[in-house]
Amino acid sequence: MVDIFSFWDYPVGMGYILSLMCLLSSAIFIFMVGMTNFWYSSVNISSMLGAVSKKFSAEVNQSQVQSISGTNGVVVGLFFFTFIYVFGIFSPWCYPLGVHTVMITGVSLSMWITGILCNMLGEDIIYVGHFCLPSESLGLSGVMSDVELISKFLQWITVSLRLSLNMIVGTFMITGVFNFVGVSESIFCFTFLSGMSVISYMKIFYYLGFWFVCFFMWISYYIFTSFFYMYFYGNFI
Repeated sequence: MVDIFSFWDYPVGMGYILSLMCLLSSAIFIFMVGMTNFWYSSVNISSMLGAVSKKFSAEVNQSQVQSISGTNGVVVGLFFFTFIYVFGIFSPWCYPLGVHTVMITGVSLSMWITGILCNMLGEDIIYVGHFCLPSESLGLSGVMSDVELISKFLQWITVSLRLSLNMIVGTFMITGVFNFVGVSESIFCFTFLSGMSVISYMKIFYYLGFWFVCFFMWISYYIFTSFFYMYFYGNFI
């Protein structure tokens, strides 16, 4: 039992240390997602994208629009896991600390880029509570007064921090369970929890396509890396 709560004993303690390091960097990037969306709205880029999206939506029926959103989710899902493959697989010399840190930073960075891509694709993701609203519903289209601008800015800070806090608390809880049963790979715990936290802030059809890719990519990642590390350690160490 003492081993479980040790912050310096690998793999249990190291798992918590890695989680803390990764989550701190991730919280910063998640916060940047909110700030990026705020910046888009404040300079009316989101409004312009929304107008393009509405014009396109008028030409197709609702089911086609949902299908297109799901396709966007698949594309961004592939982009998301590209970072894990590139940084994780080719960094065995810095295992276990370096590979986890680089992998999770890649995930965090790709989540930030995902927020930008969603705006570029016309998804108009606006984080307000547990709802995803178009920018026009928030009164962000047109010119805002200084008071409105400050109010929206504070709203973005509150929601971004709440999302980061949910990720940190939830990930520590699940990471502790996985470490208890002997699984020191906290990358899965973080990725899963971050995705579950984001679900209530994203459109459902976009989400389904995104996680369809994530699930199969996660399985293939662990199968591939398991053989890779076995080969590497068996032949070079």
